[in-house]
Amino acid sequence: MKKKEKIALITVLVILFSIATFNYFRNQKLYSKLDGVSNGKITNFYSVAMSLFKIEHNYTVEGVLYKGELSVDPDFKCDDGTEGCVGKLFDVKYLKSDPSISRIQLGKYKKYQTEVDLR
Repeated sequence: MKKKEKIALITVLVILFSIATFNYFRNQKLYSKLDGVSNGKITNFYSVAMSLFKIEHNYTVEGVLYKGELSVDPDFKCDDGTEGCVGKLFDVKYLKSDPSISRIQLGKYKKYQTEVDLR
């Protein structure tokens, strides 16, 4: 690889990393302002990649159904053995000004959450 190609590749990687970092911290700031709570139900537990799993959940705010997702450990199970706690209810915190911005509250199962939460 030529020197110019290496510099271009490094530049692109730095830009992508910077954008990802900015978005991450912007989202963390939003998550710290979640001021509403609703009941949510985990509807799906699935593999995205070899060791990356996600849960999907639904919650309702003022009659409108919203969906969210969260990255979790592949070993995530409820105490009764239900993989991904599918069908179980949890609190969902959301932003009142935009209820589509939310975070499911896994409570005692938070240790299975793999997305970093800086709050």
